[in-house]
Amino acid sequence: MTLDRAVKLGRVVASAVAASMVVACGVRVQQEPQPIERRDVPYGLLEERDSTRGERASFVVYFERSGLLVAVPRVVSTPATPEAVVHQVLRGPTFDEAAAGLSSAIPAGTALQSITRDGNVVTVDLSPAFGESTDLATAVDQLDVTLRELPGVDAVRVLIDGVEVVRPGGAFLPAPTSPAPS
Repeated sequence: MTLDRAVKLGRVVASAVAASMVVACGVRVQQEPQPIERRDVPYGLLEERDSTRGERASFVVYFERSGLLVAVPRVVSTPATPEAVVHQVLRGPTFDEAAAGLSSAIPAGTALQSITRDGNVVTVDLSPAFGESTDLATAVDQLDVTLRELPGVDAVRVLIDGVEVVRPGGAFLPAPTSPAPS
C-alpha cells in the first residue's frame, strides 16, 4: 500500500468514526422548532445587542448585604443605558454574589413596565410585584443609587403600575459601601 493510499484510507476511517460518534451521541433531532419558556433561556441571550460591534459596557449595580447597599460591578454586551442597568438590578445577584451574602430587596418577578429619561431625571415604572417588597425603602434605593451612577442622571422616580412610590419621610438608607470583592 502506498503512503498516499494509506493517508486517504486513514481519512475515510476517521470520517466514518466521527460520523458514527455524532449519530450515537444521543442528541435528538427535532423536525420543527419548539417554543421554550422565557425563564429557561440561558442568562443574557434575550438581551438586545449589536453582535457586529462586540462592544461591552461596564457599570455598577447595588445589592444589599447586612442592611447596607453594596456596589457590584457588571459587564454586559449592551450599552449602559438606564434600561440595561435596571434589567441587571431586576435580575438580582448572581449565584456567586448570593453566596457572598448579597441579596436584593426587589421581589423576584418584578418586571420593568417602562422607563423614560427627561433630561437628568429617569422615571422607572415597575409591575405591582415591586410593591410586595418586605423592605420597599431599600428596593427603591437600590434603583435610585444604581441609576445615579450613570452619567447625567441626578434624580430617579420610581412608580408601581403608574403610581409614584414616596419614601416615608423622604429619608434614604445609609450611604453605599465600597464594591463587593470579586
